[in-house]
Amino acid sequence: MSTHTGKIGRLPKRLREEVNQRLDNGEPGTEILVWLNGLPVVQAVLAARFGGKPISASNLTHWRTGGHQEWQKEQARMVALLDLMRNPS
Repeated sequence: MSTHTGKIGRLPKRLREEVNQRLDNGEPGTEILVWLNGLPVVQAVLAARFGGKPISASNLTHWRTGGHQEWQKEQARMVALLDLMRNPS
């Protein structure tokens, strides 16, 4: 995976993971943004690196087409590897 430098990419891994899971589950972006921007850890990252500006719909869209796509590919690779380990030829 590449290193992401945007607002979501700079969040702790556990939060990026949850964002990805919420996107996969079809949660509306507006709900994800309310949840994310309300977290103290997110507010601290935004204050330290982005002048305190909240994560926007545009930020989430960029993540959905970048980091989230990478995450989905990684998930597929892990499933394939587990399948191979369970069912060797």
